[in-house]
Amino acid sequence: MLCYTDASPQLVYKFIEQTIQPGPSVSLKCIATGNPTPHFTWTLDGFPLPQNDRFMIGQYVTVHGDVISHVNISTVRVEDGGEYRCTAGNRVAKIHHAARLNIYGLPHVRPMGSYAAVAGETTVIKCPVAGFPIASITWEKDGQVLPTSRRQEVSSNGTLVLHNVDSSTDRGSYTCTAKNKQGHYDSQTVQIEVKVPPKIEPFKFPENIQSGTRVHVTCVVSEGDGPVKITWLKDGRALDPKEATTRRTDEYDLALKIQSASPVHDGNYTCVASNDAAKVYHTASLLVHVPPSIAPFSFNKDLSEGVRAQVACVIEKGDPPFTIIWSKDGEPIATSSPSNFGSASSTVTHKNNLPNNVAGLRVTSMDVHSSTISIDRVTAAHAGNYTCIARNSVAEVASTAQLVVRGKVNFTE
Repeated sequence: MLCYTDASPQLVYKFIEQTIQPGPSVSLKCIATGNPTPHFTWTLDGFPLPQNDRFMIGQYVTVHGDVISHVNISTVRVEDGGEYRCTAGNRVAKIHHAARLNIYGLPHVRPMGSYAAVAGETTVIKCPVAGFPIASITWEKDGQVLPTSRRQEVSSNGTLVLHNVDSSTDRGSYTCTAKNKQGHYDSQTVQIEVKVPPKIEPFKFPENIQSGTRVHVTCVVSEGDGPVKITWLKDGRALDPKEATTRRTDEYDLALKIQSASPVHDGNYTCVASNDAAKVYHTASLLVHVPPSIAPFSFNKDLSEGVRAQVACVIEKGDPPFTIIWSKDGEPIATSSPSNFGSASSTVTHKNNLPNNVAGLRVTSMDVHSSTISIDRVTAAHAGNYTCIARNSVAEVASTAQLVVRGKVNFTE
């Protein structure tokens, strides 16, 4: 079984430039290969081909998989002249070829309608000129021949380029004039509308957002033509209304609100603003910090002297790394400064170097989330309040359990 991989289109045949008299028929042809099978489109000076009975567009696939597309023009006229372009495209890529068809005759400029330029970008407008030969093609605005500034370029083939389009000075009517050596000419005017794209004011979330707090950030569009559409995305997808809501105070801003932050809200939040000119984005990351939470713990009730006792302090949620320390009646049990417990188990046994009320204690760290106090033989001196203190980068919390010791228990053989 044959397996075909995707391949971008390749033009294996292209029509050439022709210069002819009005009257005869003309055929322009392009042949392409590619996988999937390419599809052809045709334009004349950047516009769709004229819709009349003299223009016929055909396309078919040969037994070898080549795609043949042609444009047949019957009884060719002067106004049919210009730059013809064939474009072959599939899901992989597009490729094109262009060449002029020159028809002897007086200058003719086809209507151009209007153009929408985007402020700050470059706009290219080609004057759609027919007739041959043409001595000159010029552009004017407000009665002045262009270029009148460094941002404007006019090439010999009638292409007008406006760099870094300015909404205040570049909008208006532009006239293209094609002239031959005998002084005959034709002109057409195009209206250029300048659209200003949206601009989003940079925003970010506070750095120390804690679990349970409210979060409010606003996307403000400070520039751009209306109407402006503003939306919020989380990790590239639409917001879940159960997680966050939005509120619009006017047409140029949209607030994002989270009632009670939690780790489920962690992610990248993107504000998308769009109008007729462009679509723009700004993204900020949200990280919710969770303080430690200690699971309730207690000693067995009414422990007697001589028995064993143990209690565990377990951090059930929070952002690691954690520091866990113990105190008895407000005094630290450990004599050294507290350290971050790692994943490996570690044990500290407190003997003669500590006060009597903590002698014989073992503090054991089983993992990064828990620490245990063990007493092999409880004495009256061990009675008191034992406090577990858990700390991370967000907060410090504590939980206390009371150890009550009864009289000594006598064990009989």
